[in-house]
Amino acid sequence: MRRFTALMLYGFALLLAACSATQTPVAPGAVTGAAQAGPDKAVIYIYRELGGVDTPTPTPISLDDKPLGNLVTYGYFRVVVSPGDHVISSPSWSTTPLTLHTAKGKTYYVSQELIPRQPKPIVLLNWVDENTGKRGIGRGSQIN
Repeated sequence: MRRFTALMLYGFALLLAACSATQTPVAPGAVTGAAQAGPDKAVIYIYRELGGVDTPTPTPISLDDKPLGNLVTYGYFRVVVSPGDHVISSPSWSTTPLTLHTAKGKTYYVSQELIPRQPKPIVLLNWVDENTGKRGIGRGSQIN
């Protein structure tokens, strides 16, 4: 039993290392939100942390029906947008799109959560407060 547990932990560590290799690191302090975007724009961060149940499978993320890329655990996208309504979704996954009404000069944070279901997890997108969002992206790396 101990050997099995040790092998599982080792395998999980290898899996996490492989996933982190797909991310592009960002220098600490490089992310300053709306200040870099200009006063007439808004910034949206979309991130994913290790949840109660997680999968190493990257999940596609779209903003206003335009693909941003695949979101991985401890990764995030930073998107500069014009003020107004924006729809965030995870195409091809069972998810309800999230609509954000953004204002100029503001920063918004959206977390992605995976809920276990068969044959694949359900993706939940949640608008979170600034402190929670900053902690979430602070643990991760920006995905280009």
